[in-house]
Amino acid sequence: MKRMRLSFVALVALTAMVLSCERVVEQGGFDESSVVLSVAVVSDVHINTGLPATSAKWKSALEQLVAKASESDPDGLDGVLVAGDLIDYPSEAAIGEFKRVYESVLDPEKVPMIYTVGNHDVPNYRWNETMVGDAEYLRKAFGDKYFQTDVDKEAGEGLECRHCVLGGYDILAVTPDGTSPIVYSPEALKWLDAKLAEITTKNPSKYVILISFLRFCQSIPKWWRSEAICISP
Repeated sequence: MKRMRLSFVALVALTAMVLSCERVVEQGGFDESSVVLSVAVVSDVHINTGLPATSAKWKSALEQLVAKASESDPDGLDGVLVAGDLIDYPSEAAIGEFKRVYESVLDPEKVPMIYTVGNHDVPNYRWNETMVGDAEYLRKAFGDKYFQTDVDKEAGEGLECRHCVLGGYDILAVTPDGTSPIVYSPEALKWLDAKLAEITTKNPSKYVILISFLRFCQSIPKWWRSEAICISP
């Protein structure tokens, strides 16, 4: 059986490593000779146009992930997931620099970049009830080529909830709409519950990847946690 590999990088230490899922270990170990999907996961990139070192770190991280994926996957890296705080402050110029660096290493139409919204990506570093509108500039700045894996445009634009399909695997991304306390809208939670039910009913043996900027897994029903790979900083 082919295995899915997640490649993680810590931007502070700029160290790449490969992790396997607990269920894979329970089933007899990770088979690096049969990698079906190589996905890089990062967070807190914090691109700041006034600090060139942030761009250099982002480029170095991407290059390390590309190199690590190629060690055991002849097809190389399949996608990059960014779990929030792409930039240090909301700015089209900062997003432009994020894109420039990404595209200097990878082609987003061949190696998709899927993100969720961090608090540094919205005004005043706070999510609130206007979050969807606050994050709209990100969609406009990235453009259509960064959303080719999305299969639920309505939820993406209306709730900032994303359902993407990468290499046959489902990736869900959710964003809070409140900061004090941190909360998710009832509509977003209802969407997530319906999506998880739909996906796991259709493909009960496949993992679902869930990304959010916060430690979201403890907020979802316990029975889903065994079916989902939850990613947050």
